[in-house]
Amino acid sequence: MKQCLLFLMYTGIFLNTLVFSQNVQRIPPVPLYADPVYNGTRDPEIVYNPYEKEYWIYYTGSRPYTNKGNFVGTPIGIAASKDLINWRFIGYCDFDGVIGKPDAAHTYWAPGVFIEGDTANMFVTYKSDTIGPWGGDSRIDHYKAPVSDMHRGWKFFQTVTDHPTAIDATVLKVNGIYHLWFRDCICEPCGIFHAQSTDLKKWDFTGKTEGDVNNMDINKIWYQEGTYVFYWKKKYWMITDTGDAIATYHSEDVIHWIYDGKIMEKNTGTRKFDLTNAKHPSVAIINDRAFIFYHIEPYADLKEDLPGQKFMCYLQMAEFKLENNKITCDRDKPIILPVF
Repeated sequence: MKQCLLFLMYTGIFLNTLVFSQNVQRIPPVPLYADPVYNGTRDPEIVYNPYEKEYWIYYTGSRPYTNKGNFVGTPIGIAASKDLINWRFIGYCDFDGVIGKPDAAHTYWAPGVFIEGDTANMFVTYKSDTIGPWGGDSRIDHYKAPVSDMHRGWKFFQTVTDHPTAIDATVLKVNGIYHLWFRDCICEPCGIFHAQSTDLKKWDFTGKTEGDVNNMDINKIWYQEGTYVFYWKKKYWMITDTGDAIATYHSEDVIHWIYDGKIMEKNTGTRKFDLTNAKHPSVAIINDRAFIFYHIEPYADLKEDLPGQKFMCYLQMAEFKLENNKITCDRDKPIILPVF
């Protein structure tokens, strides 16, 4: 009897230890990822790659320390993970057969990526030059790639808009209609604009996004970029980078948006390299849980010890919660991930 009780006790300890160790292993690292060349990891766009059966983050590979222009000559990098914990660098995207490299011949920003069937679509901000600090005129180009090659297979499809101040596109398909949002300064003040299409070929530009998004009397926000739109908990949500936080909006129809407030402001996180405000996010919905991926500039407000240090940036991950029908985020709370 005594031996049986000891066996059960040790079995219980073993199982508890196993569960604890598994939970520890399922906590994402902090920071989540950094570009291995320049530590300049911006504008993350997370998608699930159905061919590789893993998550890929596309990001702007900015260039701290180069003295050549941090925000130009930037390629689109790829980080990959099967479990959202262990991340590896895939490389930089090839466009039309031109091999991606750390110091690109042109400037690429802020990829917006979605997959439909066996085709991946990328809406990327493109500048033909690499003149610092911000480059010249921009445009939003649509590239396509087979899901079997979302690294080197990107081929130019068309220019969606060649307005010289259009940047940061995101696309969501709703009831057979593709909706595109992007930042533009086609009229003053600058704002978040909207377009829609039924075939990804012809776009109807409807002007500034309706509702509170561009209403400074309501949201008190004079600057927004890095828009991302997603569906979660039976509502559509829009988040934007306001420079000092993440603004949140909700909508029933993806047309008219209601302002809910800001989250993830400066000094709302204490994790390593996570003290400053979150920037330019995207979201992954997994088992009805919403995870935000964003970049952080830990040295932005500090005195530089080295030239270019303030431009260093890392990727972080946190989880959204819904409280009183509004998105909240405690980025210090550990994330226990499911087994993939």
